[in-house]
Amino acid sequence: MASHPQFKDSTEAAEVAGTFASSVKDKIVLITGVSPNSIGEGTAKALASHSPTRLILASRSVSKIEAVISSLKSTFPSSSTVYQILEMDLSDLDSVRAAASSILHDQEIPHINLLINNAGIMLIPARTLSPCGQEIHLTTNHISHFLLTNLLLPKLLAAGPDTRILNLTSSGHNFSPFRFTDPTFLHPLSSLPPSEVPDLNLVRSIFGPEQTDMLLHSTNPSSYHPALAYAQSKTANILFSLQLNLLPRLQKSGIRSYAVHPGSVETNLGRHVPAEEMQKARDRAKASDSMFITLRKNPDQGASTTLVAALDPGLPCVEIEEVDVDVEAAKTDPQTISAEKKKKQIAKNIYFADCQIADTLCKTYARDVDAAEKLWEWTEGVVGEKFSWE
Repeated sequence: MASHPQFKDSTEAAEVAGTFASSVKDKIVLITGVSPNSIGEGTAKALASHSPTRLILASRSVSKIEAVISSLKSTFPSSSTVYQILEMDLSDLDSVRAAASSILHDQEIPHINLLINNAGIMLIPARTLSPCGQEIHLTTNHISHFLLTNLLLPKLLAAGPDTRILNLTSSGHNFSPFRFTDPTFLHPLSSLPPSEVPDLNLVRSIFGPEQTDMLLHSTNPSSYHPALAYAQSKTANILFSLQLNLLPRLQKSGIRSYAVHPGSVETNLGRHVPAEEMQKARDRAKASDSMFITLRKNPDQGASTTLVAALDPGLPCVEIEEVDVDVEAAKTDPQTISAEKKKKQIAKNIYFADCQIADTLCKTYARDVDAAEKLWEWTEGVVGEKFSWE
């Protein structure tokens, strides 16, 4: 539980920022994925009301950042906060490197207190690869944020204790573990080891039997499904936060990282899905009493959990505990990480939802220490650079 149990799903970002105003004042914050009517805008607006020194707002669209800045200046005309535009395309690692370089060489940015990796894409209909050769959800949602964070760590370390790195994830991670053997969805589901098989019952309950049958069809050469691609990237977000907490240099410096599920938010994130299809999915979820039936939030409510994880000084550190794994159950349950080990190291205090710590809503495969380390090494291979923070 966070330090303020009264915060909940309907809490707005302004209330959270007001409660922790001293954690905002004079801070330098970088937020990715900032555009009108977005969680990023809701986050920036709440922070701007309490005098941060600088808000660095990142997006691939400069015009969208300009629209948000115009709104912020209109809302807070007497604010001394500096608003800085950072143009960055998260589908392109070269763009990420250029953006990070501009921040590292900016003498007016001596440090960064908060890095909020907020940007993301969802449910791209067709299997699509980014310029680095990886699946587009995974590149945009995880790989680029991994690269950006590591490149900016010198300035995050310079900020001293209480620095935080937030990675926005989703309850959608429940659909699938990370697919180390087939991250680009080249092969059928039958090629996956049990620990990487998605939750097909959940796919069926939300998207219907037809799409599930398509995934299982023996002649289908690919196991791509938009929800599974999105889910893999969201599992990666949680594992990335976990591994950041295990890095010795960050531990010594007091840097923490948390994974944040903002909830079901009315933004443009689901624009790739026809409205009627989205409504069918919601109806199926309601009929099956699914975990995905939650309050539909506005962007300000969607930003509140991010701000709890970013600002609450009373939050516990991420801890690692050993849990027993039923070996026989692991052989039949594809959601269990390992059938080889009787004990697993699992993180707690890592996952936030509705303004509270919510580890019970987070799959163990997304909190697994071995998987987090493996993903870190895999992602280093993709970006072509080793990051050692001893």
